[in-house]
Amino acid sequence: QYGWVAPLIAAAGGVVDDTEFTDTVCLRFHLPEEDIGHLQAALTEQSAGSLILTQEGIAFYPFSE
Repeated sequence: QYGWVAPLIAAAGGVVDDTEFTDTVCLRFHLPEEDIGHLQAALTEQSAGSLILTQEGIAFYPFSE
């Protein structure tokens, strides 16, 4: 599932910061708070509910328009 998750994060406006490969795969990423619900819905739909989005914290990143 990793192959389609990273592009899904990018499509939702997120940026992958780190990927950890152990017995599971953990992607750490950041995206605007208002897009979290949309990404969770897309993950749930594409994974038939097998993937979980967990918020670890809040950080502030500079942006440009």
